[in-house]
Amino acid sequence: MSLLAGARNSQRVNTGQQFALADDFYLIGLDDRTSRPRLHAKAMSLGTAAALLSELVLANHIRVTAGRFEVAYRYRRAPEPELAAMMDVIIAEPHHTVPTWLAYFAQTSTEVVLDRLVKSGFLREEASRGLLRSKSTYTPTDQSALSWRSLRIAHVINKRDVRTWEDLALIGLLVATRLTDFVLWNADPTDRESLKVILGGLNDEPSLHALISQVEALIAAAVLAQRK
Repeated sequence: MSLLAGARNSQRVNTGQQFALADDFYLIGLDDRTSRPRLHAKAMSLGTAAALLSELVLANHIRVTAGRFEVAYRYRRAPEPELAAMMDVIIAEPHHTVPTWLAYFAQTSTEVVLDRLVKSGFLREEASRGLLRSKSTYTPTDQSALSWRSLRIAHVINKRDVRTWEDLALIGLLVATRLTDFVLWNADPTDRESLKVILGGLNDEPSLHALISQVEALIAAAVLAQRK
C-alpha cells in the first residue's frame, strides 16, 4: 500500500474534480440516483462536522490534546471564511471538549458544505413553495460526477493506495458513519481487510484518530437512543 506518500498539504490524485474533505464526505453521503442523504440527518451532520474539523487539523490550525482542541501556536486566520468562523468560536471558548464541539458544529455543518458546493457549481439549489414556507432542495449539476466520488474512494480502498491525509481521514469518517456499507456494497472480503490496514494509519495522526473515534461514539449513542 502506498500510504500517505505525499505531505499533508498534497492534493488528491484523481481524474475528477478535487474537493475539500467535508465536501467529499457529504457527496459520498448522497445516493447517486436520488441525490438524497444515505444517512439519518444526525449522523450526516455529525460526520460533516467532523470532516470540517478534520480540515482544520490538516491545515495545522488545531490539534486534539487531552480531549480538547488546542489552537496552533501563532495561529494565522484561516483563509476560508467558514473555517475562520469555526476557529473564532473555538478560540473564544477553548474549554469545551471534542464531543461538545462536534454536537455544536453539527447544527450548521451541512449548511456550510451545501453553500460551498453551490458556490463551486457542483450543486444546484432549487426552491419549492410549501404550505407555510419555501423549501430548498439540492441536485448535482453532473450526476455521473456524483457517482464518481464513491467509485474513486472504493478504488482507493481496493488498491490500498491512500496517498493523502485527506483520503485517510475520509475513509475513517466513512467507516465511523457506516457509509462504507454503501461505498463497498459489492466489495469482496479483501476490501474489508484493506480497511483494517488503512485505518491503522490513523495511529500516526492522533488528532484525526481522536476526532473520528468521538464521532463514531456519538453516532452509536444516537442510534441506541432511537431504539429505546
